[in-house]
Amino acid sequence: MSWEVKTMPSGTLSSERPALGRTWRKFYPTLYAKNLRRFWPIWSIYFVILLFLLPLSMLSSARYRDMSEVWVERYVLNTLSVGIVLNAFFGLFCAMAVFSYLYNAKSAGMLHALPVRREGLFLTNWLSGFTFLAVPNAAIFLITLLAEAAIGQVAPWGLVLWLLSMTLVGLFFYSFAVFCAMFTGNLVALPVFYGILNFLVKGLSVLFEALAEAFLFGYYSSDWMGTLANWFTPVVKLCTQVGPNYDDWNRGAGPLRGFSYILLYAVVGVVFSLLALAVYRRRRLESAGDIVAVSWVRPIFKYGVAFCAAIFLGVYGHAFLFSSLPDNLASLVLFLVLFGLVGYFAAEMLLRKSFRVFRRSWKGAAVFTLALVLCCAGLQFDLFGFERWVPDPGDIRSVTLRDIASYPYDSGNYAAFTLDDPEDIAAAVALHAAVVEHRDELDGQFFSYAYTYAEEAGALDYQTEGLVHFRLQYTTRSGREITRRYELPVSEALLAQPDSPAARLDSLLNRPSAVEKLYALPDSAVLFQAGVNNDYEVSDGSLYTGYQTRTLTEEEAARLLQAVRDDIAAGRLGRRFLLEDRERYQLCYYNDLTLSFYFPNTTGGPNTQPADVPSGSTLFEVTITLQTTATETIAALEELGLVDGAHPLLTHQEMMAAEQGLTPSTLLLPDTRVAELTPAEAAG
Repeated sequence: MSWEVKTMPSGTLSSERPALGRTWRKFYPTLYAKNLRRFWPIWSIYFVILLFLLPLSMLSSARYRDMSEVWVERYVLNTLSVGIVLNAFFGLFCAMAVFSYLYNAKSAGMLHALPVRREGLFLTNWLSGFTFLAVPNAAIFLITLLAEAAIGQVAPWGLVLWLLSMTLVGLFFYSFAVFCAMFTGNLVALPVFYGILNFLVKGLSVLFEALAEAFLFGYYSSDWMGTLANWFTPVVKLCTQVGPNYDDWNRGAGPLRGFSYILLYAVVGVVFSLLALAVYRRRRLESAGDIVAVSWVRPIFKYGVAFCAAIFLGVYGHAFLFSSLPDNLASLVLFLVLFGLVGYFAAEMLLRKSFRVFRRSWKGAAVFTLALVLCCAGLQFDLFGFERWVPDPGDIRSVTLRDIASYPYDSGNYAAFTLDDPEDIAAAVALHAAVVEHRDELDGQFFSYAYTYAEEAGALDYQTEGLVHFRLQYTTRSGREITRRYELPVSEALLAQPDSPAARLDSLLNRPSAVEKLYALPDSAVLFQAGVNNDYEVSDGSLYTGYQTRTLTEEEAARLLQAVRDDIAAGRLGRRFLLEDRERYQLCYYNDLTLSFYFPNTTGGPNTQPADVPSGSTLFEVTITLQTTATETIAALEELGLVDGAHPLLTHQEMMAAEQGLTPSTLLLPDTRVAELTPAEAAG
């Protein structure tokens, strides 16, 4: 006798490949209704928050101001930024609720033992969770429409855009949460994975940049990396790109900006839901309770945790203990390896649900350590030539210098300027080459500031050593942007060596073309006022300077502006210094020249403007420290009466000497600078 054993196929299995049209044929209304009743606090709380966020707050605000249709429309769309954050949280809560049965072995086994298909379960639960978001949105839409009618300003198009935006954003975040739910069997792990994956690329970009800055000489934050990270950080991308359009709506832009981003993320959300279904169809029921429910994701999780722990804890832990560590590079690698192993074994313990993992996991730990050390070695020895790279001047369209702290303290300090002349580009590339040539001396060195106290002529502290940061941003002829950032020691000895990086930077900074770009005197603006801070006043034994200003005629403005341009072109004005040394104090006056411009026929200017400036104009000021060599500019100021015997120009040494010679009864005089007054003169 032979026995034939027949097994009954499970109604929840998906291996039999149902015919087209049967995959989504099963929908379980009873389960759908049960989810709505069981998880009512989620959609109720979401509804109440939106109720206070939009219609009730609109009615409250309308009591205190005049409303218009545009104001109502913008008020509605302004709530989208908060709505995006709300959907990010409640999308997770909905997914946790409707798929919570997957995280308990008993519940998962019981439900999947019923004669139901997994596709039907997924569809029913997915629609249940999405209903928790979509129905409250629709209800708020109707209530807000009634609120607008009560105000007397109905803006239906803005409300329609709000409803579409909220629903599509909710679709994305909910679908992404469902996708994350399929990869874990632990309810507590789901919000952790969801939060990490929402900001993973942003965090990795920060960690990569921290690691690159530690190992690569000249590395500076990459704009493309930050832009890419924002695309993979939907909360940041949507909150910064979506909102009311304050431009001219007659151009056809519509009242909402960034709706295309919402549509894009909604499409991605649909893809996430389809991928979640594909994973769910093959998910092992025995994975309930596991941190990672899909076998092929387990090594990704383990090594991902190890790598992130190595970079984050290693780099920032090393920075925290930086001052007490003897060898910076070796200690950094040690910290990376140490915290990487901590992350590796912690992930292994979570996966195996046991603390006894060292014997079975040491080989993987050894492979990870070797890979991490080789990665650090590749960065340190510059295997890809990042540190040694210097461009060919012929390949560069322009170069921009930024972040340069120089003296004096006027509009030229920290100003960025772009050079596109071939000779200027060649000088910038020569500076870059000099820095690269000395990179072994500059990389990882500590630089100090030093001053020399001089008794004569004012007792000033002259700076003899310092540190300067600067950034080179190249734009190639193909449109590519390449950035390098360096810090250089500066001293009197280095400035005296023409080929030193400090001397080359000083020379480049003081090229007439660079000085013109630094101060950026506008060609299209109107100069209407000039001022010099040489109006001296003595108070409590101290000498103060105030501005005396003069409104200029068209001829006076042209004369003064031409004098300033001539002095800058001849190198007599705008000289920059990398040290506050003796030459800086002797060449520069204590006094500044402030030129006030306005750009006519523009909007966005200050609410209050001088009477001579047309309404709606934008004001713009340029401050230039006057220098003893600026003969044309000083002559023009004397013609305007801004510099005369009663309002002289003083160098820093003369200013210090005047301050030290003051008493309560002294006053600045044109011939002797400071003179003693008689009691009668002082009283007068």
